[in-house]
Amino acid sequence: MNARAHASMNLALSASLALAGIAFPPLLPVAAGAWLGSLLHPDLDNSQSLYGLIHKHRGISHVPVVGTIGRVAWFLGPAVWLLSKDVVEWNTLLLIFAGLCLSDLLHISMDRLGG
Repeated sequence: MNARAHASMNLALSASLALAGIAFPPLLPVAAGAWLGSLLHPDLDNSQSLYGLIHKHRGISHVPVVGTIGRVAWFLGPAVWLLSKDVVEWNTLLLIFAGLCLSDLLHISMDRLGG
């Protein structure tokens, strides 16, 4: 799948979760995590960054949950650590992570279905 298709589907996912969050507020951090998937997507392994040079395209970064954990640790490790210091509740961080996992799962599924 191309980047535009991934971005469109990710926007639809995060917007749907945000709208559902109006009726069920615990979904709002999940929606935020899904939106974060627009920035922290599995195809970062295809970039010219150090991360892209170290990771083979469609390798570990395209493994559900494991790839998500790896990218969060690589790109956001210090930020997550700082947020966990009584700034944001762990439950909220886990809901954001769940949204990011949903975004990744959608991305990986689109790759597999699209060839």
